[in-house]
Amino acid sequence: MKVFKLFYQLIRANLAAVIIGLVLLLSITIPINTQFRNNLSNQFELRKSQITVFNEDTNHPLSQHLYQYLSDVTEIISVDNQPEAIADALFSQKTSYILTIPQGFSDSLLKNATSGDLDKQTVIPLEKYVVDAQDNEAYVDVLINTYLQNVRILTSLVTDVDNSNQIMRLTQQLDEVLNHKVEILPTQTSQTSDLMAFGAYYTHYASYVLTNTFIMTFGFVILSMRQQEIVKRDRMSNLTLSRRTIEILLGCISFSILYWFILMIAAYFIYGGATLFSPNGLLIILSSFISMLGIQAMSYFFVTLAPNKGIISFLATFISLFIAFGSGLFAPREFVANSMQLIASIATPIWQVKADEIIMNVNTLTSANKQEIAKLFGIQLLLTAAYYAMSFTIQKYRQYTNSELI
Repeated sequence: MKVFKLFYQLIRANLAAVIIGLVLLLSITIPINTQFRNNLSNQFELRKSQITVFNEDTNHPLSQHLYQYLSDVTEIISVDNQPEAIADALFSQKTSYILTIPQGFSDSLLKNATSGDLDKQTVIPLEKYVVDAQDNEAYVDVLINTYLQNVRILTSLVTDVDNSNQIMRLTQQLDEVLNHKVEILPTQTSQTSDLMAFGAYYTHYASYVLTNTFIMTFGFVILSMRQQEIVKRDRMSNLTLSRRTIEILLGCISFSILYWFILMIAAYFIYGGATLFSPNGLLIILSSFISMLGIQAMSYFFVTLAPNKGIISFLATFISLFIAFGSGLFAPREFVANSMQLIASIATPIWQVKADEIIMNVNTLTSANKQEIAKLFGIQLLLTAAYYAMSFTIQKYRQYTNSELI
C-alpha cells in the first residue's frame, strides 16, 4: 500500500485546502443556525387588537359587560373623548378602531330581542370609526357581532328588561359562552429550526465545500504523483498500473468518507443528536452521504482530465460555484433558471436538494414520498457509477496509448 500511504502524505502537504473548506462551512452555517433559532422561537405571543371604546351607556349592566368583554379580547386604549385627542391618537396610530356605545343601546337591544321582532331595526346602532386597518376592523367586528348574536340567543333568560337579577344572569351565561381561551402548546420549534438549518443550509453548503475541496485536494495529490521521479520509483518496485490506480482510488474514497464524517461530527456539535438522529435527520444524513459519493466520483473524473494545477484551481472554483448556484445550494431552486438546473443535473447536489425538499416538507413520509426519495437517491448512485466508468475508460485509453499513467 505504498501508493496509498503516499496519497495521505501528499494530503498532509496540502492540508491548508482541507482546513479552509471546513472553516468556511462553519463560518457560514453557525450564524445561519443562530438566526433560525431566533426566528423560530418557542415563545408565542398573542397580539391583541388596539381599540378605543367610549361607553355612553354606563348605567346599564349589559353595556358594562360588553365593555369588559372587549377589554378581555382586545387592548383598550384610553383616549379623551375630544375631537383633537381622537385625531392625535389616530394620526400617531395609537389606535385605529374607535367604538361608541350610545346611551340606551342595551335597553333597545334587549327590548328588540325579547319582543321577537328581530327583523325590525329598532336597536340603537353602535358607532365605529376606523382608519386604514381593514384586518383589524374585520376582527373587531367579528368579536362584537359574536357578542350580540349570543345576547339575542340567550334572551330567553330575560322576561323583564328592567329586572337586574335577570340581566346579571344573562351576563353570567354570556361569560360561560364567550369564555373561549386560546391555549398555546409549546412545541419543539428549536429542534424544528435546527432540522431546517441542517437540511436546507448545512448539508447544502457542505456539498459546495466538498466539491471545491475534493477537486483541489485530489488534483494536487494526483498531479504530484504524476511527477517522473515518483513514476520511475513505482516502475522499479514492479507496481502494476492497475494496482497503482486502485490504491489512488482507495485513497480518494477513504479521504472523502473521512472528510464527510468530520463535517457530520461538526454538525452534531452544532445541531445536537436529537436533530441528526431524528427520522428526517437520518434521511438528510443519508442524502448528504449519497451526494458526497457522487461529488467524489465527479471530482475524480475532472482531476483525471486536468493536465496541470492551473486547470485544477480553475475547475475547483468554477465547477463548485456553478453547481452550487445551479443546484439551489445557495438559494431556493425556484429562483434558479431551468437551463442552469438542467446543466447542474449532471452532478448529484441538485438531486440531493430535491430529495431534501421532500424530506423537510412533510412530517410523515408516505409510500409515494419514499418512492420519490428512493428514485432521487438512485439517480445519484447512477451518476456516481457513470463518472467512475468515464474515469476508468480514460485511464484505460491512456494506458493503452502509453500517453499518461493516471
